[in-house]
Amino acid sequence: MGEVLEVYIDTAEKRNESGKVYAFGCLFPARRELNYCRRMRYTSNDETTFAQLCALAHILVKADHLNKTKEKEGNDGKNRAVERIIVRTNARRFVSSIQMELSKFYSDGYLDQSTRKTHVIEIVLSYRQIIPVDLYFASTSDAHVGEVATLAASALNA
Repeated sequence: MGEVLEVYIDTAEKRNESGKVYAFGCLFPARRELNYCRRMRYTSNDETTFAQLCALAHILVKADHLNKTKEKEGNDGKNRAVERIIVRTNARRFVSSIQMELSKFYSDGYLDQSTRKTHVIEIVLSYRQIIPVDLYFASTSDAHVGEVATLAASALNA
């Protein structure tokens, strides 16, 4: 049986001369070597959801990589390194907005969305078929919430 991978995510934004710049951070408390933050390029003025989707896609790709690495070690696919992912964030609307984005994807109205966002949603949906993901709200009293916020903000200043 594989591990349950707990991950905290957060986004950060700042305004510069060309508009807003967004970044996301992924904090893996039990596997610090997987921590990651990234500044988003080509963002418009309302890309928080896109940054959250990118963070979720990054987490799923990392988990799949861990599973494939374990398979190469002679596991024969019987046990996976990561069995389930728990994503926590203090972004109030993250859980509902991401679930709405993913469910809207199959509707006809989603054709108007940007191509980049569509590709990221395709990645998230395909990996979620392989590795189950649970999304939860984390209160600000959780010690990891401040740490992942700092991680995301550091990407803006890089």
